[in-house]
Amino acid sequence: AAGIYLETDISVLQFKSLYVWLIGKIDNENGGNIANTSPERFPEGAMQVRIKYLDTSGVEQQWYHGFYYSDIKNPDSLHFTKINKRDYFWYIGPDMMGFKNMPEVIKEVGVYGFGWDFLSNLIDINLIGQ
Repeated sequence: AAGIYLETDISVLQFKSLYVWLIGKIDNENGGNIANTSPERFPEGAMQVRIKYLDTSGVEQQWYHGFYYSDIKNPDSLHFTKINKRDYFWYIGPDMMGFKNMPEVIKEVGVYGFGWDFLSNLIDINLIGQ
């Protein structure tokens, strides 16, 4: 695994909605669990975003979403989106304030690749609250 991680302590209860927005590109992916076809193993992908947060009960939760380009049988479509190889893509995640375990404090934002070998580029990532 390789990527960037930002530890933070951002209170988000003042927002009615909260989204992850990013722009990225994947040039290469290789692994045994791309797009999390085997949920009992750690999900692999050349680019994944993971948000760790404390919910309104003070319990640590996490949300993640990854991207892949290969022809994968039975991908985890809840947590992964297929994109075009070597093309820049943009992604807007679901409204985190609508989660059952709604966030109160964002503790970490991470963007990383996980697998045998991979090459991806993160252009921009933002948390957008309204």
